[in-house]
Order: sequence, then structure tokens, then C-alpha cells
Amino acid sequence: MKTILSLIVALQAVSVFAAKDVKWTNYAVNTPDTAYDWNTPGNWKDEIIGADNDTVNIWIYSEGVYVKLDPNVSPRYMLHTSSAHAFLLGDITLSETTERAYITGGYFYGDVTFPDGLKIDQYISGGVKFCGRVLHCSGSNARVIMPNGSINFCYNRFARETGEQRTENVCGQGYVAAGNGTVRIYVPEGADAATGRWRLTEGSPYAYRVSGTAHGLAVGTTVTAANDGVLSSGTFLKHVFTDSTIELSSPALASGEADLSFAAFTPDFTAQFANVFRVQGAGVKFKAVKKRNEDKARIVFNELTCTYNLSLITMGQEEDETDIPGTFVIKKVTGGWKDNSMALANCVMELDG
Repeated sequence: MKTILSLIVALQAVSVFAAKDVKWTNYAVNTPDTAYDWNTPGNWKDEIIGADNDTVNIWIYSEGVYVKLDPNVSPRYMLHTSSAHAFLLGDITLSETTERAYITGGYFYGDVTFPDGLKIDQYISGGVKFCGRVLHCSGSNARVIMPNGSINFCYNRFARETGEQRTENVCGQGYVAAGNGTVRIYVPEGADAATGRWRLTEGSPYAYRVSGTAHGLAVGTTVTAANDGVLSSGTFLKHVFTDSTIELSSPALASGEADLSFAAFTPDFTAQFANVFRVQGAGVKFKAVKKRNEDKARIVFNELTCTYNLSLITMGQEEDETDIPGTFVIKKVTGGWKDNSMALANCVMELDG
């Protein structure tokens, strides 16, 4: 009897924790105010909602689809977003059982936490875009491996607080290894002071441009309204989705159209890129992208290393690219680099060590 009961308990555990494949099926264009909720059964095939350890397939083909993630769910394989126009809102932590994440596009507007040893396989043009902090579960031993494709860290699309001076740590204190592909860091953008007419809804932090020419949108800059009683004091630009859809740091106090003023903003940005950046392929490119000469951007590498003597990395912008390169700061170089294994394109390089 004891053996039978033990078997029943074991089978129940397998039933509860067995990973399954689930598929998102709601592709209709919407807005962040009407973002589709993860926990609505009708958004999923056969009404089976993605749960812990699942393989989650979100194939979104329409431009401008907003999905609200559940921060309490830790998928195992995440996320097959086939369109760069899928906006995924909220924090997410991948399961500790994850070995490989097939992330093929989409904007992640929240913190993405990876377990140790995660491999990001990416194979769609444009690549995944992290518009929030990329963190680790496992502290200094954490690893993120990027074998292929394009990985984009978009600090020009989110800010946690106001202010021109900003420091971020990309991928925690572990190491990041890149095979063949491109790693881009989009630094915070600067902008001149500007005023535009935007539509607000009381109680919502989202704003939609209704008229006038698109103007510069610098995350972290302060935003004020022409009339009192529209925005709270200290409101700043938190998220940029498109040039006509944004999120403010505080909800609007009134509904209707309003003239919003965005203060001039000249960022001074520093990013520490992991603890070790390892090049383990022959076609790695690393770019730091800014829009204005007067904006400051420094990408700091505590240690730049390679796996074998055929490793090759190209640092900076290529000739046909119009964006302005940031500054790379390299403190230590280790590994078996061969001659000419680091190519300098259009970039500024500092050696500090």
C-alpha cells in the first residue's frame, strides 16, 4: 500500500509540474491601455494559459500588439515573438530549469531575469529588444550566452527615475559570451525642449500624440502640462513605445487633450557590461549607439576575453551607419587573441588598466 501511495504522489507531481507547449492566439492591434492580459484564457489556444516551466509561443504578426506579462509565471522556454512590433509589458523571470531561450524579436518593457547558463538563440532580423534591465538569478556565477543573431539593449526606451546622469549594469555581475552576431546598446537619447499635444486618460500613465510633428522623446526628462491639475509634480518620461505612444511615471489627473512640455535633456550615461565579456566566435560585432554628439555614453568592460584564437570582434559603427558611436572603455584584456582579432570601426576607445 505504501508503494502504491508513493507512486500516486509521484504521478501527481509529474502532472502538476510537467512542462507543456502553449500558444498565444490574440493578434489584434491594441494600445498599452488595453494590453491583453496573460491570465485571460481567451488569449490562448484551447484556453490553456502559459504557466511555470512551459514553452510559451507568442507568434504576433501585427504591428502594435501589447501583451501584459504575469511576473509570477516563470516559463521554461520564452519567447517566440515573431514580430519586432510585439510590446511585452512587465517583469518576467525565466525558470531555473531553462537552458535555452529562443527569443526571436519583440520589445520587452520590464526587467528580464535569467537563470545561470541561459543561452539566447535568436534568428529573426531586428532581434530581441530589451527595454528594461536584464538581470540574473545566480549572482556572480551567472552566464548569458548569445550564439547567433542580434541582441539589443535599449536604454533609450526606458528610465526608472528622472535625471541626466545614469549608470546601468548590463547582465549583472556574471559573464556574457557572444558567438556570431551583433550586440547593440542604444544609450539614452538627448533632446531639445519641446511641446506637443497629447491625449490623456485620468488614472492612466499612457499618453498618445494627437497632432503636430513628432519631437524628440528623451526618457528621464521631466514632463509638465500647460494647465494645472493635469499631471503630478515631478512626472517624467518613463517609457517610449513609438514616437506617438509613451508612458509617464505617474497617471494623469484628468482626461482629454493637453499640451505637454518635455524639458531639454542631455544624458550622461555609463553602462558596465557584465563582469566578463567573452568572444567565442569569428563574427561578433559590438555597437554603442547615440543620436547626438553632445550626449555622453561610456560602455565599460571590466574584462574582454576570447575562447580560442580565431575569435574576432568588431567594435563600433560601420561606414554606412549614421548613428554616432559611444565610447568603449576596456579595463583588462585576457585570452588567446591572435593578431588583428579586434577590428575598430567608427568608435572611441579608452584603455583603462
